[in-house]
Amino acid sequence: MQKPPFIEALEKGAPELIPEATRNVEFLNADTALPAKVKLLMAAMVDAIKNHPDGVKALVGMARQKGASEEEIKDTLRVVMAMDGMPGFVTATAAFQ
Repeated sequence: MQKPPFIEALEKGAPELIPEATRNVEFLNADTALPAKVKLLMAAMVDAIKNHPDGVKALVGMARQKGASEEEIKDTLRVVMAMDGMPGFVTATAAFQ
């Protein structure tokens, strides 16, 4: 797995926060009660709603690696539209960039 950019930033500025950030990334990437691909798509929805297209792109890419289908990704975008309207939906289209 490629190191997320925020981990690289923490290495330079706040290395003491790396263990907690790493635990969060590991949790998202692990199958637990929810499959990893579902958690990653949920996280992508949050990033879309919070207007973070780079996060959407990265998280959806990770979900694809965990087996998320294009139909599951499209459904995720539909949930964003239903819950946040056009602003989040437009951000969520970063999933296809």
